[in-house]
Amino acid sequence: MRMKMFAGEIKILDFLNKTLDTRESATRLFSQIKSSQSKCSKLEIDFSGVEFMSRSFADQFHKERILFQRDNNCNISFKNADYQIIDILNAVANTQTDRKPFITNYQLYTFNDLKKMDNYIFAW
Repeated sequence: MRMKMFAGEIKILDFLNKTLDTRESATRLFSQIKSSQSKCSKLEIDFSGVEFMSRSFADQFHKERILFQRDNNCNISFKNADYQIIDILNAVANTQTDRKPFITNYQLYTFNDLKKMDNYIFAW
């Protein structure tokens, strides 16, 4: 199905089903947006007719939206979203943080003699 684009608005049902339930669907949606959208300053996503959004779709949708906004300097807003959809999107947004990898270096000591290991351990 071809997504209809007009005046900076995307209707979800032109591309996806009434139930939004997989990460792949969210990724496909944003791939389609990227391929059909020239530079924009504002984009509205219309959720008219959407009945359900899973946590996994919402999580991936949030990640894709943040990347799209950052890479394209485009503000995305939602239109005609049911309160349950807004709730799950807010819940996902509140749990997402930019995490930096936690790197710890450990020193590895080897001992050929148990007595030397004892001396090292008890030297603290």
